[in-house]
Amino acid sequence: MKDELTIYMDFKMTSAQSAELAAIAEGLKAIKNNDFWDAISLTEMYWSGENARAFIDKMKLAFLRLEGNISKVDAAAQTVSDIAEQTKDAELAALQLARQG
Repeated sequence: MKDELTIYMDFKMTSAQSAELAAIAEGLKAIKNNDFWDAISLTEMYWSGENARAFIDKMKLAFLRLEGNISKVDAAAQTVSDIAEQTKDAELAALQLARQG
């Protein structure tokens, strides 16, 4: 059985990993909200014709995929955080019961 220090160390490590996932999602959001639309606007400004339209359509499809992936990374970060908290609480409760028994 884990001791209290190990439980808190595991929780801290998992929380840091969750925060790293959340930071990755934030970085992707910044790309999506700034760079992506700038690239589309510049493309539309300086390139016209059928190939330009096809390229822009592909960029917009990539944008939608990026949005979906951001949502998945956000959800994963939240899930990891929730599970870490629940695991920590359960392990501390089990440790307390073991000490009483």
